[in-house]
Amino acid sequence: MDVKFNPLILLVAIAVLMFSRCADYTGKIIYVNSKASVGGNGTTWDSAFNSLQEALDTVGRGDEIWVASGIYKPSRKTGGEDDRNKTFHLKKGVALYGGFSGKETVLDQRNWQDNKVILSGDLNGDDDGFANNIENCFHVVTGNKTDETAVFDGFIITAGNADADVWPDDGGGGMNNHEGSPTVRNCTFIGNAAFADGGGMRNWGKCTSMISNCTFIRNRAEQEGGGMMNGPGSSPVVTNCIFMGNSTGEDGGGIYNNESHPIITNCLFRGNSVDLTGGGMYNVNGSTTRVINCTFSRNSADKAGGGMSNLRSNPILTNCILWDDAAPADPEIHNTDSDPAVTNSNIGGGYKGSGNIDADPLFADKDLRLSAESPCVDAGDNTTLPEDVKTDLDNSIRISNDIVDLGAYEFKKIDD
Repeated sequence: MDVKFNPLILLVAIAVLMFSRCADYTGKIIYVNSKASVGGNGTTWDSAFNSLQEALDTVGRGDEIWVASGIYKPSRKTGGEDDRNKTFHLKKGVALYGGFSGKETVLDQRNWQDNKVILSGDLNGDDDGFANNIENCFHVVTGNKTDETAVFDGFIITAGNADADVWPDDGGGGMNNHEGSPTVRNCTFIGNAAFADGGGMRNWGKCTSMISNCTFIRNRAEQEGGGMMNGPGSSPVVTNCIFMGNSTGEDGGGIYNNESHPIITNCLFRGNSVDLTGGGMYNVNGSTTRVINCTFSRNSADKAGGGMSNLRSNPILTNCILWDDAAPADPEIHNTDSDPAVTNSNIGGGYKGSGNIDADPLFADKDLRLSAESPCVDAGDNTTLPEDVKTDLDNSIRISNDIVDLGAYEFKKIDD
């Protein structure tokens, strides 16, 4: 029997498929303001939700949540019945934006630096540094099973305490991304803690998060990765971020990379500390970390590798500065069964590799920007800079004089 082609049936099938994929796409803006009255529906600033969780409960793919300044605490439990399992869980296709005053009509009007939106895991409101935090949420924010369409932008994440001695509540106090890859921008992770790894953030498994313009400050892990821990299988892209004052009881004060392959560009590692090795960064178990145009200074380790320590790993460093880090052995770079490729970098005490120098970088200020006399100006290799990186840590033009400068900052000339 001959079967004739019916174009109408094909069109109907295509329409059904498209409808099924778009049925949950609404594309609306939902408003949240902690100072709003109870009972709002989130459709305008005047009728905003006063709970971020209420907004998350109502969103669909394509929606945006705009959050006004204030303090917000998780209220929905994920992964357990204890109150400590409360977390803000991100969703695919949903963008969360913080930094609003409560009057804006377009996204560009927000100011996330001035209008601070704080997501806090301190359920009792009684923290004193890392004291009195035994009741705090294990993870303030969770990005498990998400992808790049889950956008998280303009928040302060604090007081997470992943202090359990069991997975997954042993790491990722500020944010835990297991098999998830949210897009994280313009966020500050401060004062979060973990027992095992990732006081500020933990990325694990198939995690390819884009993390940019973020600050990790004074986070703590009892074992590894005070600021960030990138676990087996992860390969996040970390750009224009600051790691400062983070600490661990073992290794990797700023970042700990274990069987992971991150790309880290235009980042500053300053004043991080560890009880063992790798004050700024620790790479272990075959991690092929790429470190491009980063500055390490004033980090410390009680054993070795104040700036960086590598164990069975061969990271690639280009256009970097490692200077004035402290440790009893190998204060800048410590290697065990490792042979990192270091080129076009300024390493205190010197280091083998093409284009490397050993000279005082002549920093201009405490933030480790370069002075006009710095030997790091116009000393890098342009070909190693990722094509999509067009600005430095200050969001100034990267490569201002034909040749890229070393470190996280491009020197700003007077006529710029």
